[in-house]
Amino acid sequence: MITYRLDDLRAATKAIQDAEAAMAGKRNAEAAAMIAEAKVLVAKVPVDEATAGKETFNAIFKKKRKKATTKVKGRQAEVEQAWDAMIKANYAKAKSLAEKARSRL
Repeated sequence: MITYRLDDLRAATKAIQDAEAAMAGKRNAEAAAMIAEAKVLVAKVPVDEATAGKETFNAIFKKKRKKATTKVKGRQAEVEQAWDAMIKANYAKAKSLAEKARSRL
């Protein structure tokens, strides 16, 4: 999952780093809050530790995917699609927040 969205993650991370660099030596509570929220979004994982440790949850994943083009079916596909949508949205929002924060500095 991470490797499938690596370019999106890189773009969001760069935007955060650029915003942090622009923030250096400045005080702007609003921009700082946006940067902090962006960091939380890129660090958020799609499943918590308790769920990841459940055998019933792990049994959903029957096929290993080494490429984004590998097709999966059933519940595995549903879970992976939900994760992908969440990650894609989080990275986009993080990038947007960081860019907005930078524009306010």
